Amino acid sequence: MTDTKPLIKVLKKYELSSPPHMMMIVNSIAEDYRRDVKTWSNSHRITDVISDLQDIALAANRLGVVLRDLHPQTFQAMGGDWRLPGQLSPMDLDKVIEHSVLDDLSTENKDRESAGIMKNIFDLAKLASTAKDELKGTWKFRREDGKLDAGGNEIIASMTRDHPKLVLARSCRQILIKEFKAKITGHQNGLFYDFFAAVFEYASGQDPESKGAGLERYVKQVIKESRQRP
Repeated sequence: MTDTKPLIKVLKKYELSSPPHMMMIVNSIAEDYRRDVKTWSNSHRITDVISDLQDIALAANRLGVVLRDLHPQTFQAMGGDWRLPGQLSPMDLDKVIEHSVLDDLSTENKDRESAGIMKNIFDLAKLASTAKDELKGTWKFRREDGKLDAGGNEIIASMTRDHPKLVLARSCRQILIKEFKAKITGHQNGLFYDFFAAVFEYASGQDPESKGAGLERYVKQVIKESRQRP
């Protein structure tokens, strides 16, 4: 478990008496933060998803073409009718290639492009290509400028949910108000910031003052939100 000393130090600094269930609450929002960070880090830009679908379509098409255009003698070699240096024995071949697959690929199979593995590969190529086009077309309507994404660090998660640090900052504000009856002021380096930074360090194991933490911006945003509420 991450060290709780920074959190305890903040409470002592502001002479706040911690309720018995305090760590249970902090643990809860810390777990939520870790889960949200994982979701955030696994999210992709929409252009990356479209590129991946394009790669799948191209790779599947290439594989399908290769399998379709294989020389008939290659199938005979795979089946053991034509010996080549280094060819697997029929016994070893049976462990590697299912006979049903060989039957599907056989040039003697007149239905090899309408059923079986080759059809599945070409269907995958079509599906990936169609999904790419539909996703690209649909996503453009989600933005007024018609762009797929704005570049930079914008990912799909950022378009559908708030950043995990902002969510954590809101939770910290609620704890201070409900549990300590604290008054959250516009002073960004006071109790709110110190408490948020300590909880962040506890939840993430990262130094809140390190490069990239950027906690102050989320403090400012939460304070701004609180002022805008009726």
